[in-house]
Amino acid sequence: GDYMAAKHYAPWLEDVRIMHSLGRAQELAELFRDYIKDGRVGFDQLGVEEFRSLKEEIGGTELVNLGGRIAEERAVKLEDEVVIMEEASKVTEASIRAALKNAREGMREYEVAAHAEFAARRLGAEAMSWGLATFSGANTGIMLRHDSEKVIRRGELLILGYATIYRGYNTDITTTTVIGKPSMEQRKLYTATYDSFQAALKIVRPGVTTGEIHSAAEKVIVEGGYGKYSFSRLQPILHGIGLNVYE
Repeated sequence: GDYMAAKHYAPWLEDVRIMHSLGRAQELAELFRDYIKDGRVGFDQLGVEEFRSLKEEIGGTELVNLGGRIAEERAVKLEDEVVIMEEASKVTEASIRAALKNAREGMREYEVAAHAEFAARRLGAEAMSWGLATFSGANTGIMLRHDSEKVIRRGELLILGYATIYRGYNTDITTTTVIGKPSMEQRKLYTATYDSFQAALKIVRPGVTTGEIHSAAEKVIVEGGYGKYSFSRLQPILHGIGLNVYE
């Protein structure tokens, strides 16, 4: 799909081929014939139509879904990857700091996101992992995860869920603030969330599962009386990062 990018980012690959929009199954089948006479080929993601078309072309070669296996391999990072991800985290953090610095009453959500993306791009972000999720007021309650034209009002909660791509690696930071002075209820809510985050950090160590970390954070949220409002009931409240933003 992008021949020059592949040559640039993976110079150790001797055989890089252009994939055309049409006839990809035939091109992949030709690749298989050059390297694999028979046997099995693993894949991490393949659409239904792509799978059917490829299966027709490759004959006796078996296609095996290895998505879960690959995710397990990528869960543990190499030392060089950690170095890159530390740099990548600074890029995402810069986007968050820019948004916090510039967010004002009367601004639209997408204006705050523009400051954030500009800051990340200046530090070398290749792209945003998704549309920067800047949501305020009622949008925080329904988790409207995109930068809308909604005007930010004084006294509203403002959630910044930002993820950027730097040197091929995704990092993801979400933070919450209040525009203006927080109410007592907002302080209680914020404190419960902060305490849950600290409880999660306390048990993070090699060998601990993300499920255990999730449970430690959720326990504090429930004990604080916010269990039925937490989206921890809908999805994991933490995730790995790396070549995929949800790793």
